[in-house]
Amino acid sequence: MPRKRIVYAVQNAVFYTPAFLRKLFFFLLLSIVIRAQESWPLSSEWISLLTNNWTFYEDAAGESPSAIDFVTDANGSAGYYYSTPNSMFFRMFLNTSPLQTPTDLRPFSWSVALDANLDGFLDWLVHIGGKKEILWTYPNTIGYPDNIADLTANFTVNNPLTAGYVRVVAAPTPLYPNAAYLDIQVPFSALQMSGYSRNIFYTSAFTMAFGSNTNEDANTVTDVLGNTTTFGDALSASTTYTPSAPQSFGNIYDTRDTAPRSNAGIWYRNEILTVTGSGWPTSTSLYYNSGQRNISIINSESALLWSGVLTTDALGNFSNYSLTSIPLWAMPGIYTFLVEDPRNPGTYNAYDNFEIRAPVVTL
Repeated sequence: MPRKRIVYAVQNAVFYTPAFLRKLFFFLLLSIVIRAQESWPLSSEWISLLTNNWTFYEDAAGESPSAIDFVTDANGSAGYYYSTPNSMFFRMFLNTSPLQTPTDLRPFSWSVALDANLDGFLDWLVHIGGKKEILWTYPNTIGYPDNIADLTANFTVNNPLTAGYVRVVAAPTPLYPNAAYLDIQVPFSALQMSGYSRNIFYTSAFTMAFGSNTNEDANTVTDVLGNTTTFGDALSASTTYTPSAPQSFGNIYDTRDTAPRSNAGIWYRNEILTVTGSGWPTSTSLYYNSGQRNISIINSESALLWSGVLTTDALGNFSNYSLTSIPLWAMPGIYTFLVEDPRNPGTYNAYDNFEIRAPVVTL
């Protein structure tokens, strides 16, 4: 190389100090880790948590004055969820930011309780410890039924903020100028354990509750979203969510297959089709409507098989309800229950599937 070019290259070279290189390496590593997680939902994609009266939670400020309190945002909601086929996302609205530094949470804790079999008892706990900077998921296998997580972690993430599993989004309101969203994401695999009967999947129906505490004790909460301070009461007061059907709440399924949204229930023509369900508006709800639920059954080509009404009880439940006699002309195939949304008359959401088979005739 000519001497002039060598001098020019040396004069224009950039020399990096070891400290700068360490920072650059950490930034690149952090970027890779964050990109390894799923993208966060858009603002419009979050789904508000509802009570069993199908209304937004109203969480009064000051229930836990020494901690960071749940409050309602500009949309009137205090909590949200979202899901993809691979992950669950949870969002809490807090009266002030839970951040201590850009990469550290304050020394409080926040939890999400999940009830996978709708019996009012905790099955999974998603927990963030802001002092240890750890995100855990815990099953509840010991001492069940109770609302005490086992504290043997099924899934652990250190420094969840920098790892991309937790984030804080400023969302000031006139009443709470320092308010923020605390967002959490965990893969569905974090809520599944081999041999455990109450795992949570994309098609599962479950209830959920959010809680916070002034320390990192996962089984103690000082504030729970809603008008209670216990997870048991909060889970009982929550409506039912199904990630794969985000616009539907409550559940209905045929009695030959207790898994909601499964088509494993087998029925034959001329049989009385019976269904079970829960999580519908209670008698104190604006959407109770005397418990009357408009329901239809369609086939895989959206052709109507039957339409009518079923009635829920005062608590929004029904058990072994005789829906209709399957007509003799019904063709074999997969059928779907559609139920009218009491909040949006004329809008029907899909719930469970079942199969009608032709009987085997032997001559």
